[in-house]
Order: sequence, then structure tokens, then C-alpha cells
Amino acid sequence: MGSHFFLPDQAQDNEWGYIPIPEVDMVDAILAISKKHGIDITNEMIKEERFGKKPKKQQKKNIKKIIHLYVDGTNLFAGQNELFGPKKYIPFSDILKDIRKVFPVTYVFFYAS
Repeated sequence: MGSHFFLPDQAQDNEWGYIPIPEVDMVDAILAISKKHGIDITNEMIKEERFGKKPKKQQKKNIKKIIHLYVDGTNLFAGQNELFGPKKYIPFSDILKDIRKVFPVTYVFFYAS
């Protein structure tokens, strides 16, 4: 599973509020738009901007933001089985990496029956 950009989505039926866009598609779109406007940009420049070091935000002291993620493993497995069949699945670690790009999850609680 590759990296994704997460763009805000205002659609009423999108409970997450974001649309995942594969990194390759986003880079291709940025390159096409920049070329159309006569701007010389490279893949490396885009990746550096996207994945380079960002300044740390100053947080108020004594306030620690904690986000708990509760996962219904049975339904997660059933949904993947319905989508991909019994022999293919997306490892939960890959799913969690993508979730953590949008939400800074502190604790994960995974339940299954």
C-alpha cells in the first residue's frame, strides 16, 4: 500500500471528511498543472514539500491530546472478504498508517469475535 494525500471532502455521505488520493495520482496532477502554467517543478520538489520536515506546532503546556481508535475487527474482516474475496486482504498495519496520516491516533483498541 502506497502513500496517500487526504483532501477535504464536504460530501454529506462521507463520514471521515477526507478523500484519499494515491500519491502517484496527486504528483501527476501537480506536474500537469504546473506544466500547463509554465512552472518548472520536479517530483523531488513535490515530495520534499509534502514529506519534508515541518515546523513543530507549539502546544499549550499540560494539555495532551489523546485519540483512541476502536476497531471492530469482525466487520473489518467481513468487509475486506466481501471486497477482495477470502485470499486477499489489506494488512491492518497499512490501514492504520493511512489513518494516522489524517488523525494522530494515540491508542488502538482492536476487537473481534
